[in-house]
Amino acid sequence: FNMDTNPGWTTTGQWAYGVPAGVGGDPTSGYTGANVYGYNLNGQYANNIPQYALTTGVIDASNANNVSLRFQRLLGIESSTYDHASIEVFNGSTWQQIWNHTGGSFLDSGWQAQNFDI
Repeated sequence: FNMDTNPGWTTTGQWAYGVPAGVGGDPTSGYTGANVYGYNLNGQYANNIPQYALTTGVIDASNANNVSLRFQRLLGIESSTYDHASIEVFNGSTWQQIWNHTGGSFLDSGWQAQNFDI
């Protein structure tokens, strides 16, 4: 997905597709164009919020080998003591966590390539 057009993913909370405002460490554009999917495109996330999800549509990889999830990330998050972020994939019957923020606070200084073997 190159984000030139909205792929129509399911959002909850303040997840949204569009041009980020560049507030609070956020970018002013996407990695390959103007748009991103991000949480609160106009600033930072609020304190004490519940879990909100951004979910793609079905991607059928049942006939594929060596499948990976690759994307560019620009993330700022507080310590996992307070804030939580994770990535999960659905294997056809259950959700499986493939990444979970377990460390201290950080702010990516730019777009970071991510690659997960799923």
